[in-house]
Amino acid sequence: MEIIYPRQQKKNIRVLDEGEEQRLLLFLAEEMDFCKFGVYLALRTGLRIGEVCALRWADISLETHTISVSRTAQRIQSFEAGNESKTQVVIGAPKTESSCRVIPLMPDLAALYARFATKDPKAFVLTGTRQCMEPRKLQRRLKDYMAQCQIQSVHFHTLRHTFATRCIEAGFDVKTLSEILGHSNITVTMNQYVHPNLEQKRENMSRLKTVIHV
Repeated sequence: MEIIYPRQQKKNIRVLDEGEEQRLLLFLAEEMDFCKFGVYLALRTGLRIGEVCALRWADISLETHTISVSRTAQRIQSFEAGNESKTQVVIGAPKTESSCRVIPLMPDLAALYARFATKDPKAFVLTGTRQCMEPRKLQRRLKDYMAQCQIQSVHFHTLRHTFATRCIEAGFDVKTLSEILGHSNITVTMNQYVHPNLEQKRENMSRLKTVIHV
């Protein structure tokens, strides 16, 4: 028996347009605190929500102007006292080796680092203490920020998609972007973000020589 499975439709990636991104950036800059800094960090580096929550101040260096990503925070099932429905936040290594990476700091992030950095290098960036912020709490904060900016249909991964899209628009080579995002290979980056728009297609078509003169 031959079974024909229905084709799975490709989901459209939500990316902030330039107007939405500008509104969000202006909102984050106004009375910026640790949480707003975390959202800004994700928008300017493409960090995942678990990576932002697990980031310590020791991971950010002003000497080399880099961010070292080597941990992620995630909520997993806990089996303590036989309660299988209970969960807990655990900080550990990322699932893949490629997720451990070093990202260069942009000048604006370096300036914010100097502004918010605590004396304790083991303190988490989002809390200023050795207590990690719950990823779901940061997601709720982002939802509140989006409501105030009147931007709809945004979750934390949208910031990562927006960062990657802006990098492509700025002319990043795919290999560099793939390593910054922590993808396992450039194919993932190509399939998700490298999609020429109509103007790019028209520009490339115009390079073809005219064969028939009319």
